[in-house]
Order: sequence, then C-alpha cells, then structure tokens
Amino acid sequence: MKEFYMLYPKISHNKTGIVVSMLRRAELLANAGYKVFLFTIQYDALTRIYFNECYASGLLTNRENIKLINLFSFFQKKEQDNHCVLIDKPHNNCEYDKNGNRVYKGKFNKNKRYEVFHDNRLTHINYFDDGILNARSKYDDYGKLCTFQTLVDKKVINEFFYDIYGKLVLKINFSYKKDVKKINSICLFDQFGMVEKEFYSLIDLAVYTLKEYICIKKIFFIIFL
Repeated sequence: MKEFYMLYPKISHNKTGIVVSMLRRAELLANAGYKVFLFTIQYDALTRIYFNECYASGLLTNRENIKLINLFSFFQKKEQDNHCVLIDKPHNNCEYDKNGNRVYKGKFNKNKRYEVFHDNRLTHINYFDDGILNARSKYDDYGKLCTFQTLVDKKVINEFFYDIYGKLVLKINFSYKKDVKKINSICLFDQFGMVEKEFYSLIDLAVYTLKEYICIKKIFFIIFL
C-alpha cells in the first residue's frame, strides 16, 4: 500500500486554515484507502494532545489510516504510552508564589530554582546561578523530562532532548541575529550516546528520519506544506 507523509511544522491547539486544509486532504486520502502520516517536525510537548483534539472536534474521523508522527516524539519514543506520571514532591525550604509555583531560595535570598505548574502538572523548571537564569528543564504531559536548555542572557543557546528512558537523543545548537533565533546545527545520537549524524535544518533531519528509520524499503510520497 502506498503511504503519504505530510510534513508540516506543528499542529497547535488553534488550527490554522493551512492545518485544516491538510487534515481534509488527509481524510480524503485515508478514505480512499491510503495510509496517511501527518509528520510534524517542530518540538511540542503537547503534540499528542493537540492531535487527539482533531478527532474530538470532528476535523478527522478516520483513525485507522491516519497517524501522527512528530519528529522529536519519534526519537523520544513518545509513540509508546508506556511511562507513568511522576509523583513530584516538594523539597525542604520550598516557598510558593501566588500561582502555586514552587520557589527555592539560595544565599542572600536569591532565586535558585523555580518550578512552574499548570493544572497541577509540572511544565518546566528554571535554574539560577547567583540569581541569574542559566538553565531550564521542560516536561511532557506525563511529567517526564523532555528537554534541557542552557541559557545566556535569557537566550537558549543549546537544547538537549531525551527519550522516555532518560537517554540523550538530540541536541540543537542555536545562534541569534538581531534577537532572531536560528538553528546552527542538530546532532542525532545513536544508542551508544555517540553522534550518528549532524544536520543543519529540521527538514534535513526529517527527510533522513523518513529514509533511514521509518520508510525503509517502502514506496512513499512526501507532501511539503
């Protein structure tokens, strides 16, 4: 059976006209008997939730022939719902702000760690050195660590991506031109923690992933949107 892969940056909570058009095209192909994969290439910890919203709202109905693959979730093994929510308990010397977030202070009452929650779910933790933000960890809707960022002057310089077992799978290096963030390089790591290949765009990584990991010895079509 022929397979179609529709590449798009990401599916968000608010579906744009282009996304709605893509979903309708996917539905037509799926109802005609083709396997359709919506392949999103930008990182979003809530990708799975936003995809399920497409069915809840009626934008999609064919569950058998339409599947979602997110580039980052693929390497992070997020297609496997085999990990459980972490029960995170506050440490000693924890304070709470007006929004219920946890604040940890260091010397001279300066921020050392700031844990942010949304709907009682840990979303990210900001880390400070002498009161200056220098790192951030982000968590998915299961409470698992997704990424770790290093920051300089409040700008993300590097971002490390981990799978559900805590293994490093991707690293992105960024640069800035007039405060506009740009990808310098992307490192893909193998199962032994060694760099398998280096890329310079998400598109390059996505095409490599399709050819080397997903569509081996298959006939497939890529649709760029």
